[in-house]
Amino acid sequence: MVFFVLGGSALIAQTGAITGSVTSSIEGEGTLPAVTVIVKGTAIGTSTDADGRYSLSVPADATTSMLIFSLGS
Repeated sequence: MVFFVLGGSALIAQTGAITGSVTSSIEGEGTLPAVTVIVKGTAIGTSTDADGRYSLSVPADATTSMLIFSLGS
């Protein structure tokens, strides 16, 4: 399954929060719930809600802005 990520990983250094939405690349499928979102190299993670939205709190001194998205089977 392919999906797009909307949101701002650049927000990690500015606000200490990363928020966004995960949607399907297939027209008409909309948002994707239960997608795991993890900040690479950390134990910081969450899952998207029923509307495909996620929010992560990160330390102000975080050194990475790479997110890993995975959809369970």
